[in-house]
Amino acid sequence: MADTEVTTEERLVADGWTKQFNTDEPRLSEAVEMYQQMGLEVRLEAVVLDPDSETCQMCYEQDCHRYQTIWTRPKDEPRTDDDLF
Repeated sequence: MADTEVTTEERLVADGWTKQFNTDEPRLSEAVEMYQQMGLEVRLEAVVLDPDSETCQMCYEQDCHRYQTIWTRPKDEPRTDDDLF
């Protein structure tokens, strides 16, 4: 990847999103509901494997479509990812 390319994670952080954690059902739905009840906007992204990570990623490697990464941000954050532009 060239130095000028921005990763999805970097773009989300720049747009005010905070990465929470990776999970699958039933915890995924429970966590989404909890964050929404806290007044946060919630976004789900596919888990991205990090080949340089020292953390075990075996679950994600074996069944990558099952897991999602939960991202949150306050609902009043300015939006730069608006589809209108």
